[in-house]
Amino acid sequence: MNRNTSDTPWTVIIALCAKFAPVFSSALSVSSLSTVLRLSSSPHLTLNIPLLPYTSQALNCFAWALYGLLKNELSIIIPNIGGCVLGILYTVVFLRHYAQQREKTMRENPVLPGTVGDHIYGGELCAAFLTMCYFILSKEMALTVIGFIAVAINIVLFASPLAAAREIVAKKDASSIQIPFVTVMVGNTFCWTVYGIYGLESVRLCV
Repeated sequence: MNRNTSDTPWTVIIALCAKFAPVFSSALSVSSLSTVLRLSSSPHLTLNIPLLPYTSQALNCFAWALYGLLKNELSIIIPNIGGCVLGILYTVVFLRHYAQQREKTMRENPVLPGTVGDHIYGGELCAAFLTMCYFILSKEMALTVIGFIAVAINIVLFASPLAAAREIVAKKDASSIQIPFVTVMVGNTFCWTVYGIYGLESVRLCV
């Protein structure tokens, strides 16, 4: 943070990141749509791709939406509300096809990771705790607690494509990696890092 923000080029970069950060957040949420749509025509894919990107997206966006509400920052609130809704939708579609394929083939998905119950009940428990923090704690304390939890979930979300790493190496098949998600994630991370540190002065937003 030693860079002189009065320098015109750097000021322009910060301004651009401020505008594009919410756009990238929305794009990140939508980036999984192509993969989810493929499940209708190829439901067997649910046996080979991780569920974690979808459940962690829903929970991650929920946490950041609460954080944005506490900071009264629309650039955080709006894209994360949409991302949360899409994350829940992706999860529902995935689980519907996965249940059918699991019953049909008697196979389990080795890269979920964990069980379906872990994702559902773990997500519900975390969401309930975040909601409790939002309504019960003081604003400053809620910002700290929800902020740290949001950062932790964000790390899980960004690491979620690695859930299939062992299968990818073993089978030498990278088809389970969601390229649109990974590509948009790079732009999203860069914009929020710059805007979070130099614009909103919140280090949590750059993680």
